[in-house]
Amino acid sequence: MREELAESLRQLRDLTGRSLRELARDINASSSSLSRYFSAQAVPPWPTVVALCKAAGRDPRPLREVWERAKDGPLTDPPAPPPVRNDLPGDIAAFTGGLNSTVDDYHAYFRMLLNHGLHGTERILSRPAVELMTTNRLTPEQLVAREAMGRDNVHISFGQGQHGGWGFGMAVRTYRGDYAPIGQFGWDGGSGTSSYADPSNQLIGLLLTQVGASTPDATRLLHDFWTTVYQALDN
Repeated sequence: MREELAESLRQLRDLTGRSLRELARDINASSSSLSRYFSAQAVPPWPTVVALCKAAGRDPRPLREVWERAKDGPLTDPPAPPPVRNDLPGDIAAFTGGLNSTVDDYHAYFRMLLNHGLHGTERILSRPAVELMTTNRLTPEQLVAREAMGRDNVHISFGQGQHGGWGFGMAVRTYRGDYAPIGQFGWDGGSGTSSYADPSNQLIGLLLTQVGASTPDATRLLHDFWTTVYQALDN
């Protein structure tokens, strides 16, 4: 039932010719919510369906019955199991647990952390929780081992993996070794991603690639990205 509605909503999205973020802004919805509606993970409120139809220049009335069925009925198919990594045995699920995200989701997450736990006017995390997440939790002894590990990973280019501290779930920069100031928090992913927030400059940087960090060139790209970002602040 939901998939039938989701297919209609995706057609409306395509008719608008707008990006997910632009569409979310124009109809006063979050991009993460729209993503769930388009993928049949959730049923939108009827006013959201009407807003999508208006954005696409279509009459919403033919969709009312489809929306009612989706709202009241079960999913047509059971949820798919998490994907299995190709390099693991078939009975071991991917370590991501089937989670997916977008650059808009990442941006909203880091903006919430920079806003001390607020997403718009809604409190997601308490201020103390954000402080625990985004400040160093390592002991001096652990910091020595952490910094040695970063220096000894010779396949990682300068600046990547050499943050200093560690909060709850992310790296926290405790010394200035390049352009990034102390207090910057985030992480470089081994699949070619780099996501950080900088409280000093109220800056969020996101780079998502499909090049794994198994060779120096991939991590040099991340370093060049951040060098360009911080150089732009001085121009």
